[in-house]
Amino acid sequence: MNCIRTRFLPLFLALLTVFALLTAVPVAADGSEAAAYADEAFISNYARDAVALCRRYNVMHGANTGGRFVFRPLDAITRQEIFRVVYALNNAGKTEKSPLLEMIAKTSAFEDKGDIAAWAMDSAGYCISTGLFIGDHQNRLNPKANITYFECAIVFLRLIGYTQETLAVQEGETVEQWRLRVTRLADSRGLFNGVLFYANDRYDQKICRQDVAVMCANALNGHTVTFYPVQDEAVYVENQKTLAEQSFGALQEQAAVIIGLSLDGYLLSDGNSLPTPDYGKPETDSLGRRITYIAADNNPALSWDGAFAEGESTVMAMASDVAVELSAGGAMIRIGGRALIYSVTAADVVYLCYAETGTAEAVSYERFRTAVARYQQETDPVLFRVIINENGMLQSVLVTRIPAA
Repeated sequence: MNCIRTRFLPLFLALLTVFALLTAVPVAADGSEAAAYADEAFISNYARDAVALCRRYNVMHGANTGGRFVFRPLDAITRQEIFRVVYALNNAGKTEKSPLLEMIAKTSAFEDKGDIAAWAMDSAGYCISTGLFIGDHQNRLNPKANITYFECAIVFLRLIGYTQETLAVQEGETVEQWRLRVTRLADSRGLFNGVLFYANDRYDQKICRQDVAVMCANALNGHTVTFYPVQDEAVYVENQKTLAEQSFGALQEQAAVIIGLSLDGYLLSDGNSLPTPDYGKPETDSLGRRITYIAADNNPALSWDGAFAEGESTVMAMASDVAVELSAGGAMIRIGGRALIYSVTAADVVYLCYAETGTAEAVSYERFRTAVARYQQETDPVLFRVIINENGMLQSVLVTRIPAA
């Protein structure tokens, strides 16, 4: 007996380790808000809704610092961070890399283009090509410099449709008069509504991240304008659509199963892909889980907060403890001590997920039965993590091989 115990102890410990890894769900499994900033207590009350809105629209996030995800609400924001914000605002929250935009930034005439961080290069190219950033009188973009409340106002006014001719210093206008005129214009468009520091006449100060979020929310909820030259006068007509409606279109919730891992995100059963929330590492445990994410008319996979869909339950079992019986139109599946009995059609599938490769495939119930039989014949034991959906039906099976000691 002691010999048998010694032989199987390493395998038993390995199974315990794998079980712990597979059941350590990295985000909430009950459909609740999964994402939370470690420094959330420092986000001012007036900015909380705006920060949440920017996250939903995939416009502003935080950063993963030492394993903790923080928003840094009171930190000053750099100009290249604003490049990224503006790019997302005007492009339905999309952040895919663009070699063309990167080339525009790298070959631009700005003296300090080499200072642009690699992660900001494509958004810098967009801001350059659209004239949202025009640089200073020394032909510098100053990407690493902080941006002020006033400078941010000019960028957002350009974003909603005002031209540089209107926003530049006019003939016979002093700098003080110009600043007052632009400030009043930004106020009239509601860009500074609820921005606390600006209300205290601090528009020459470096703008903090939570106030940028408030300005983003104001821009999203405000209407854009269209410029019409009428003789020697610039006429702006307010459009019917808000910036959110114009850039993103309507938002709706979608549901899909995670069927693959990429370098920085997840592949979904509906053909879309999503980045991991909070720039985290894609988790094998997420394979086969159903998520509810936000889609927009102009961005089919806008954002995901990290929460799984409601109603799922998990069963762990060795392959040897799983039985699949099929009859005309029906299935009976025994998983350890649990039995699932329901009707199935030829269109019904089980997502068979593979921990070794980070992939999954949709298989018929007949193919699933064959796969179970095959795994039961293998020399090394195979562990199944079975996900049962809210309707009590088998949704997915994560397969993990356990090397024998």
